[in-house]
Amino acid sequence: MFEEIYIWLESYSGTSYDFDESIQEISSDDAFNQPFDWSVGIDLILKQLDDACDVIDQYWRAIPTDLPDKNTMKKLLSRKTLEGLVANIRSVCGKLNIDAIRIDSIDQLKFIVVTLSELIDMLINHDPEEIMAKGLFDQHEEDNNESFYRLLNVMKEDVPQLSFNVRAIRDSYLDSLNNEEDLF
Repeated sequence: MFEEIYIWLESYSGTSYDFDESIQEISSDDAFNQPFDWSVGIDLILKQLDDACDVIDQYWRAIPTDLPDKNTMKKLLSRKTLEGLVANIRSVCGKLNIDAIRIDSIDQLKFIVVTLSELIDMLINHDPEEIMAKGLFDQHEEDNNESFYRLLNVMKEDVPQLSFNVRAIRDSYLDSLNNEEDLF
């Protein structure tokens, strides 16, 4: 049924709204290699979801009878898309050994994505000793209403382990790329 919904949306908007494909293109590994691009990718999917709902609102009278009604279609698209994004975010958290996080709204989802991106970026670009010595973690918490702790339950004491996890994930990813190159 989703394929038919995507085709209907595209026929009335001229834009592809295959959220399944978009979500698959954003690997949780991307968060550890290009955290900003990962967060932007998720934000773009959320904007496309808004656009798709606008298309449904605008052309609801043209929805074929074999497809769900306007409200059901928007709920189905939103639920499926958000479930895919939440699974991606939870995968990133799982790789960092961050306990399951609670996501209650789209705004909270956006804040968590940005916060994860900022945390991973900090861990990629600074050694744990530098983060502690320069007070980077503390400064981030002060500037951002303690978002690492409040949204992710991450404290300064977690930095060495998180840094180790990020480096291990990045090394594993780079090794897999090298192995792929060896095949050609």
